[in-house]
Amino acid sequence: MRHGGAEYGYLTSGELILTLGFDEYTVRPGDAVCFESTTPHRYRNDGEVPAVGVWFVSGDVQ
Repeated sequence: MRHGGAEYGYLTSGELILTLGFDEYTVRPGDAVCFESTTPHRYRNDGEVPAVGVWFVSGDVQ
């Protein structure tokens, strides 16, 4: 997915795999992310524990 704006996130529990462009990152509780939302991205939860956090997009979102 990609869209306008900048994306910000903070994970409070669980674990996510963030694919950002061609790179993968493991996001764990206490980790924060920030990137231009025009970069192709997706989140994946490979675990059995639900991932919980706060996410928002700021800027030109359509």
